[in-house]
Amino acid sequence: MRTTTRALALPTALILAVGIAACGSDDSNGSTGTAAPQTTAASDTSSSDSGLGSVSDDSSSSAPSSASAAATEADAETKSAQDLEVGDCFTDMGTETDDDGATVNTVDVVDCSAPHLYEVYKNGDIEADSFPTGDAMDEKTADVCYDAYADYVGTSLDESSLTATALTPTSSSWTLGDRTVSCVITSQDGSDLTSSAKGSKA
Repeated sequence: MRTTTRALALPTALILAVGIAACGSDDSNGSTGTAAPQTTAASDTSSSDSGLGSVSDDSSSSAPSSASAAATEADAETKSAQDLEVGDCFTDMGTETDDDGATVNTVDVVDCSAPHLYEVYKNGDIEADSFPTGDAMDEKTADVCYDAYADYVGTSLDESSLTATALTPTSSSWTLGDRTVSCVITSQDGSDLTSSAKGSKA
């Protein structure tokens, strides 16, 4: 499961941090064993001297557009949020609420040529002795995601017409050894993307 933490606000973009935790829940595929992780979305609400902003739960930011919803129904592969790979494009981060806050268990992965809302551009581990919270989580997320954005897209996050979010560990998943941040590209206005952002210089 992944949960919302905080947002890193940049001059023309933001990184929205959402977390992952390994916990049990109903498996919609009917398989048994450990349930897939969950993820949430949030919005930038303020900024600080470090460039970090606080976030609040914003379920509208994770709602797919009608085009994304149609693609989800027709061609989507349901995938655990913890199993996302670089280059995966997905249409929705549907939310549930548990002890870690608003979380997402699975995402609907589609071909990047189909309408989608998100594209994974980097997976990396947080380096910390204890679970980072607040600004510390923002900084650790930026350490993993910020420079990697330019490497993947071909332009810096500050100058991009797109923006980014990050799926981060929850306090629960951290205790189970989860350190992975999945860095994710999305549009600034919540509209669908219809091709991969890799090398696009968008």
